[in-house]
Amino acid sequence: AWMEKVSAKKAKSILSVSENCKKELVSYYGIPEEKIYVINNFVEDSVFYPLKDTQKKEEINVCFSGALCYKKGIDILKSLTQYIENHDLPRKIKFNIATNFDRNTEDFKNLKKITLQTGLISSQMPDFYRKNDILFFPTRYEGFSMAALEAVSSGLCLIGSDFAVTPEFINYPFCQQIHFNTQIEEIVKGIVECNEIDALSAIDDVIKDGKVIWAEDNSKQYIIGITNDSKLLLVNATGEEAINMGMRDGLQFGPFLIVNGESIKYNSSVGGYDRAARVAIAQRKDGVIMFLATEGTHGSGPTMKEVVETLELYGAYNAANLDGGTSSQMVVNDTLVNNPKNVFGKPVSGGRRVVTGFGLIPDAD
Repeated sequence: AWMEKVSAKKAKSILSVSENCKKELVSYYGIPEEKIYVINNFVEDSVFYPLKDTQKKEEINVCFSGALCYKKGIDILKSLTQYIENHDLPRKIKFNIATNFDRNTEDFKNLKKITLQTGLISSQMPDFYRKNDILFFPTRYEGFSMAALEAVSSGLCLIGSDFAVTPEFINYPFCQQIHFNTQIEEIVKGIVECNEIDALSAIDDVIKDGKVIWAEDNSKQYIIGITNDSKLLLVNATGEEAINMGMRDGLQFGPFLIVNGESIKYNSSVGGYDRAARVAIAQRKDGVIMFLATEGTHGSGPTMKEVVETLELYGAYNAANLDGGTSSQMVVNDTLVNNPKNVFGKPVSGGRRVVTGFGLIPDAD
């Protein structure tokens, strides 16, 4: 550590693999922030890639990859796997562990809901990840976790400590941070709810200023957007088709809630949860655009049916659901006016970053 400190102080510039490591250099060694440049670790996405079939299955497959030791959170891993083994859960959960050695494996053997694989080589890890839905990684220290990178690149959701779900990951809806005092029941609840999030559909078609700036493919999507004459347009189309219909700015999401004055009838479970924090965009027939952002967590908050009924009360002629949950945020005059929470019900201080959204911006003219 002494040589590291001396080298860091003498260096003109320092490359750090993560924001966490940068903070450590500043905090422990007194290195000026302007000397430190963050270049994250990376993986080859031609090796770690997701399966094409992303349809959710009845069974949730959760995995852990790494050494079975205190540093990697073996105590929390034991508690979670024992809980899964000994409880009847609302969803069937299977836990899969991959580790290099037989050390500390005794507590994970001969369990019906737990599988243990030792000695997997690096070329076998991509297939191991692709057989799972979520990586659970309660590590106590990482510079920048390769396991987390490999799993997310393979299409998995990520639940873990602040050294797994780092500042680089925390703002994605498919990444959820736990603490070492988080109750096991809450972790299980988070697993069930996180599994409802499609890590591969965080971004689909995005249209800006009449151009498609992002598209996963050329398939038809439910696209919500604003036309050149400021009308809310709801279409099932490709990005280019939506532009040809007059859309100026738009994004993929749904479901549609009200179309040309006709309300869509939904049961309570639409959107992945019976109740959740919700966001919607709507327009009255006179052209007034409305935004709705509700409080709540996964399991509390309004149903989709109640969102439709609320928008009807305010005269919505067209309306669509936008990404809710932790993404449920409304900013007015540079101030976040609601209180977003993660899947564990914990406040997200200052809100979380979102990739796309709608805003009403005063015309400079």
